[in-house]
Amino acid sequence: MALLEHELAQARFQYNLVLAAILEAAERERQRARRRERRWWVREWILRRPLFGQYETLMKELEAEHAADFKAFLRMEPQMYYELLNRVGPRITKSLREGTIGLPQPDSLPNDDRDTPYYMVGDDAFPLRQYMLKPYPHRHLARDERIFNYRCSRARRVVENAFGILANRFRCLLTTLGMRPSTVTKTVMACMTLHNPMRTRYANIQNADLDREDEQGQFIAGAWRDQAVLEDVQAAGNGLRLTGPGKELRAYLKNYFCSPAGSLPWQDVAINQQ
Repeated sequence: MALLEHELAQARFQYNLVLAAILEAAERERQRARRRERRWWVREWILRRPLFGQYETLMKELEAEHAADFKAFLRMEPQMYYELLNRVGPRITKSLREGTIGLPQPDSLPNDDRDTPYYMVGDDAFPLRQYMLKPYPHRHLARDERIFNYRCSRARRVVENAFGILANRFRCLLTTLGMRPSTVTKTVMACMTLHNPMRTRYANIQNADLDREDEQGQFIAGAWRDQAVLEDVQAAGNGLRLTGPGKELRAYLKNYFCSPAGSLPWQDVAINQQ
């Protein structure tokens, strides 16, 4: 009898071991299935960045599609972001209108004989001004308008590279600086002072970080985009959206970009692939 009880106990023990192994395997499979059912592997707004750039319509996309990502990206709610923007924006606009912001004097474009004023490049959230150019609206565009938008996008990528590489080298710039405003100014100036000679001395490393284009004009992301990126800003224009000088300058640049003097060999191929 004792031997029988011992054998039964052994059988129960082995049964429990097998049952535990089966349950553990089933739990692992359930967890793997749950991981496969993730809603996003890469969020759609991230996939659109190579096409639109960091400074195109990102804030609008995040606000409309992923409010939580907006807060994670800027560390503040959309309402607070736009409140701060409305406080700072008029001061910058006033300096631009009065010509006190320090833009260089007008100069001619390559292969051109007409002086063109210096300007900044924005997206559709900005009002069109002579000092602030933006793309044509993305609806029923003609070939020359699509080429102008493509060239604007290329210009914005230059700015993205400049700020992105600087911030990835001095990573304190990737987040909010918990300092006095005067100390923040000194910190940023120190970063720029150190950054410029390092760019010259270590040019090969710098070039590996940059975005580039192949012979067909295909965009190839630089190594800096694999790291954390600088927090974006986006301005909102007030008042009239268009001005005569702004429309005139945009039309002149549109014609220049489509002329033999200012065109790129691959720009037609590039706009047809968008």
